Amino acid sequence: MVAIDKKTVKKVAGIARLNLTEGELRRFSEDLVSVLDAFNVIGKVSTKDVRPTFQPVDIKNVAREDKIEPCIPQREALANTGNKEEGHFKGPKVV
Repeated sequence: MVAIDKKTVKKVAGIARLNLTEGELRRFSEDLVSVLDAFNVIGKVSTKDVRPTFQPVDIKNVAREDKIEPCIPQREALANTGNKEEGHFKGPKVV
């Protein structure tokens, strides 16, 4: 069992800029002890003889194949915009 006291929780809360009440400090220290105990149990499990898992959903490329198609003329591409200049789309200034 790992010991996490209120002092440790208070220090971590200070780093995170949290203001915790005495009750919250006590509750979080108990909760963190429970979490670390659970990780210790998981850490003791032997995975030496465990086979790798499988992928339950087939992994496949969902992108369509490229098709060569004729482009629309520049004049038609710019027809519906008011933001154009010298045959190009005009965007906002980037500094």
